[in-house]
Amino acid sequence: MHVHHTKGIVLKSLKYGETSLIVSVYTELFGIQQYIIKGIRNTSKKSSANASYFQGGALLDMQVQHQEIKNFQYIKEFQWSYLYRNLFNNVVKNSVLLYIIEMLQHCSKQPEANAEIYYLTEEALIMLDSADDAFTANLPLYYSIKLAARLGFEIQGHYSHLTPILDYQEGVFIANTPTHRYYMPEHLSKLLSEIIVSPIEEIGSISLNRTMRSELIEYLQSFFQLHVPYYGKLNSPDILKQILA
Repeated sequence: MHVHHTKGIVLKSLKYGETSLIVSVYTELFGIQQYIIKGIRNTSKKSSANASYFQGGALLDMQVQHQEIKNFQYIKEFQWSYLYRNLFNNVVKNSVLLYIIEMLQHCSKQPEANAEIYYLTEEALIMLDSADDAFTANLPLYYSIKLAARLGFEIQGHYSHLTPILDYQEGVFIANTPTHRYYMPEHLSKLLSEIIVSPIEEIGSISLNRTMRSELIEYLQSFFQLHVPYYGKLNSPDILKQILA
């Protein structure tokens, strides 16, 4: 059986049996995978410390066994690929982390490899760890837009006086209000366009208040519900809107 080296982002962990875990991980090589980790919940100090590696959002460097025909894979070795300094202990940053993880889970039902999604998410989480308040507050919007692009429904065009409205059913900026209801008003279309064209390092400089962020998150969730089959409703946006207030 081949052993592969891959990085991964922990999505969630579930207790399995007396001492083991089943861990869902978004991997660099294989997309979302389920791993059984045996004996990690033993009462020894070493086992307790090892279990801390599998918190949601943890960034790991792993040696894994992989067989396409199996539902559950095995991790042979693991270590941090990046160790957070602030993210797990900061309430606001942790809320943004939960939003990002929940979006990944709802958009990645099948184990299909997409390294671009992995790299987008890894970069966002590493930058979030040391980010200031403005970057932290705007990151959910930036991440949502870029995730959509990597899933194949990138928003086309940009805001201008000729195209001031985002039709998010078609995913394009347009001149006039469409006949359907899936569009953003002009002032929000302009703000979203600013985020779309901004490098990640500069998103903190985009001035938004809590009402703007809340409305944009709602529109972006509607956008994903239109374009991702079985996307459903996330729990984290409501929490996020309260925390960022």
